[in-house]
Amino acid sequence: STISKMVDKKERLNRKLIKKVDVSISTKIKGQIKTRNMTVGNFADKYNKGTYMVLVTGHIFTMKDGKVIGNYADALKVRKSVLDAWKIGNK
Repeated sequence: STISKMVDKKERLNRKLIKKVDVSISTKIKGQIKTRNMTVGNFADKYNKGTYMVLVTGHIFTMKDGKVIGNYADALKVRKSVLDAWKIGNK
């Protein structure tokens, strides 16, 4: 994706750095550890400080301090799987 290329080249977005964040989560099911992608709700709980771009099926949205910015419907779909995410910041 274009964002991943920007991260690789250490380019900035409005003078702010973009860093990829881990969206995987491990759960224990019947004694075995399984890894899957976080849901929007898991992501909001784990990354509740800062500004992030969050990719879900079909589009991307912004999450700031654990709250969805923009499309209200994204805030309601807390069980939707996060495909990728990036932190936007100065460091």
